[in-house]
Amino acid sequence: LVFGSEIDNYEFYDKCLNIINNFNNYDFVHENQIEWYKEKVTEIWKNIPSMMFLHIPLPETKEAIEKYKNNSKDVKYYFGEVNESVCTTKNDSTLFDTVTYLGSTKAIFYGHGHYNNISLEYKGVRLTYGISINYLASPGIENKTEQRGVTLITIKNDSSFDIKQVKLDTIKH
Repeated sequence: LVFGSEIDNYEFYDKCLNIINNFNNYDFVHENQIEWYKEKVTEIWKNIPSMMFLHIPLPETKEAIEKYKNNSKDVKYYFGEVNESVCTTKNDSTLFDTVTYLGSTKAIFYGHGHYNNISLEYKGVRLTYGISINYLASPGIENKTEQRGVTLITIKNDSSFDIKQVKLDTIKH
C-alpha cells in the first residue's frame, strides 16, 4: 500500500470494498451457454426429458428453500436438510426461467454445499444437492462423516426417476 496526500482515500476504500464484496461471487451459466442449451432442447432433444448437473446452485434454489422454510405450497419437499448457507451467484441468469419454459429438464443437481443435502421440487423442476464425498473442503471436514455418501439416481423406462441419498455409514464395506 502507498500512502500519500495524492491518493484519494475514498477511491481506495471503494476499490477494496468492491474486491471484498465480490470475493464470494461465484460464476454462473452465461447467456451464450443458455442459448446453446435452448438450441439443443428445441432442435435436437425436443421432448426428451433431461437432467442438469451444476456445481453452484442457481439462485432459485435459495428461493425454493426459503419458500419451503415458510411452508409455501409452491415447493414440494422430498428429503434432506440445509446445514449451511446456500451460496449462489449474485449474477442474474435466465437459466432457471429457460428450464421451466422449455420443460425438458426435470431435475437439476448441485454440489458446492458440503453439508446441504436437501431435495425439493420447485416450479416443476427437482432441485437436489448431491451428498458430499469431500475430505478437503473446509477445516475439520476430514473428521466428520455424517455428510458423506452418494446420490443414487435411478432412471426408469418411462423416463421417470427416483433420487435417493445413501449415507456412507450405511454402506457395508
